[in-house]
Amino acid sequence: MELTLVPQEDDQSQILKGTDMLGRSHCGMWIGLGAAYYIGNIKSSDFHCHHAIQIAIAKGGTLDVSDDNTPSRQVSGIIVPSQKRHRVFQFDATETLLIYLEPDSGLGRTIATRCSPGDGPMVEIDAICTQKILQLLHDPKISNHVLIESTVSLLVGEALEEKRLDTRVSFALQYINNHLSALDSLECIATVLSITPRYLRRLFEREIGMSMQRYRLWCKLRKALFLAASGTSLTEAAIEACFADSAHLSRTFRDIFGAAPSRIFSG
Repeated sequence: MELTLVPQEDDQSQILKGTDMLGRSHCGMWIGLGAAYYIGNIKSSDFHCHHAIQIAIAKGGTLDVSDDNTPSRQVSGIIVPSQKRHRVFQFDATETLLIYLEPDSGLGRTIATRCSPGDGPMVEIDAICTQKILQLLHDPKISNHVLIESTVSLLVGEALEEKRLDTRVSFALQYINNHLSALDSLECIATVLSITPRYLRRLFEREIGMSMQRYRLWCKLRKALFLAASGTSLTEAAIEACFADSAHLSRTFRDIFGAAPSRIFSG
């Protein structure tokens, strides 16, 4: 098999469109590289935790938030650290923007270091900042990934530096996206690039902020949810996205996002 070193496209993400009843530019659910968002209604839930860092922003009202150490309170926005046991649901908000960040990604490390270190408390977002974030949803000029980056930039109070990927890492991203079931990606890509697997692993993690295995997992989730949003059943979507079965997809989804995919998609 002949492989060619090709620069990766700037935005590989798929837009998972939901029902747009508010005429906004961004809606439904979207999964990108180490980041995702969901816009919709979130009902009362039990206490839970998940791997992803969560940013919750209320639209047209407030959220009710609580954890093991603080009583229930109403906020316009909140940052929930990775693996933090918590509960968030709409109090009087019409909808909620939920942003999820892979903790080891660049954006995840930025939020964890500057806003919510370690296993610390949830961090409240003030009303002025939440309004600025919500304004981004109505801007048709920005992509979904820029929406996430701009949100993080607002939360940390400074602009984020743009970074161009090493072409070898761009090739690795493209290969993994096209070969989700391949178990020997590291060795295969390293051979094509004429570098050692160890060097490729370090280069990838330095540039992307997560391991190749973790990146493949996000790619599989992205494909499965794109298929589900297109009308494919969760069972079929799981198999097409190289999960063992729908139970495997549900466990992975719940581990990262804290809820079963059936809460968003039926099938």
